[in-house]
Amino acid sequence: MRIAVIGAGAMGSIYGGRLSLNNEVYLIATREALAEEINSRGLKIEEQGGMNVYHPKAVTDSSELGPMDLVILFVKATASETALSQNAGLIGPETRLMTLQNGAGHEDILGRFAPPERIIIGTTEDNGTVLGQAHVRRGGQGKTNVGMLTQDKEGFLPRLKEAFDSCGFHVKIHENIQYLIWDKLFTNVSLSAVTGILQVDMGYIASNPRAWEMTCRLIHEAVLTAKAAGMDFDEEQLKERVRLTCA
Repeated sequence: MRIAVIGAGAMGSIYGGRLSLNNEVYLIATREALAEEINSRGLKIEEQGGMNVYHPKAVTDSSELGPMDLVILFVKATASETALSQNAGLIGPETRLMTLQNGAGHEDILGRFAPPERIIIGTTEDNGTVLGQAHVRRGGQGKTNVGMLTQDKEGFLPRLKEAFDSCGFHVKIHENIQYLIWDKLFTNVSLSAVTGILQVDMGYIASNPRAWEMTCRLIHEAVLTAKAAGMDFDEEQLKERVRLTCA
């Protein structure tokens, strides 16, 4: 499969690097020095107690690459539209666009570049940290959850699963991926936000009544927002799960 990964940060590097094992992968970077380092010495990923080196093709200009089978977006949400516009040549009539970015609503931006039947959205339980130029640590590893906005009439998701799983990922296909995206979002907009604002570890949140109240108010607001979008969640159940995550 011909795959372009837009964004050469921690997550883009992890997916771009590992997918290059069995696919033709192009990693779209913004810095020429980074692209040169990857092309000359490879992309180093610390994982599972060791160091592996992968060799995707890194470029800063994708204009000569032509359409891909799959384009994966791994940039900050605020940069999504610009990144897709600058790499529009990667998107052909049969190209699928995929996002595993945190948050919800990314499909609205992807929809400006491809029809609904060619958009894949999802979440990843992987995480990573940039340690240096072309050097990333792969932290927690888990499922890559994917789904589509419409019925997968052409059976692309099983092909995607086979391509990803053969490179060490664990893809799970979901019929209603929006519920899973929102399920992850409740933790991101509450616990993750409060730890960032207060600059404390997660354990502090559940032990401090004021910090916990702030977290619960954010969960409540997110539940109301989800309800307005047509999705119902058990607020008390969500609070308990976030509390256990803190612990």
